[in-house]
Amino acid sequence: MFLRLFTGFALLLTLSLSGACTPRPASLITFPPMIERIALLPVFFAGRAKDRYMEHRAGQEILWQSKRLLELRGYRVVTVADPSGGGWLAPFRPELASPGYFLDLAPEEAEAVLLIRVEHFLDGALHGGGGPGSLSGAGEELEIHATAEIIDRRSGALLYSRYGIGRSLGAALTGVHEMRAAGDLAQALFYPLAHRGNLPKMANDQ
Repeated sequence: MFLRLFTGFALLLTLSLSGACTPRPASLITFPPMIERIALLPVFFAGRAKDRYMEHRAGQEILWQSKRLLELRGYRVVTVADPSGGGWLAPFRPELASPGYFLDLAPEEAEAVLLIRVEHFLDGALHGGGGPGSLSGAGEELEIHATAEIIDRRSGALLYSRYGIGRSLGAALTGVHEMRAAGDLAQALFYPLAHRGNLPKMANDQ
């Protein structure tokens, strides 16, 4: 319990500091008013997995952090289960699928689909970062580069696309690196997105 509270506090502090250093966009991005429910597909990693279990854990954390941030922006988020059902043993690999596969995975009630694709994944533990005597054997660096795309489910039009980087530096217990890097990544991917309650009114609105 204490560990969870400690890691949660560490994440909030990290996001507060990163938010203070993140430049605000000149203008926020808004969606058409009918976009309210977003289907969040499983995160997938481009290329061959180096450590499938580590990537699975990081992917789950990215999902949770992204869902939380979008809900804070006023959107209703529906998490879509991995259609392969393989978990970390059989990672989600939609690049092998036919066009339109992503949209078909979304439930009928969703107006848009969100896909997060990790382009680069650097874990210090996979490059000799963890030294003898460390609490978990984990490295002192985790860096995740990813692209988020939000697509209109009806028309297939691309509504939003952004590349972002999430980092966690310094020695950490198992799970803390993923939490910090995923939180940092979610902020980088979605900070230009306006709150849904701030959508511009239509000409015939009263």
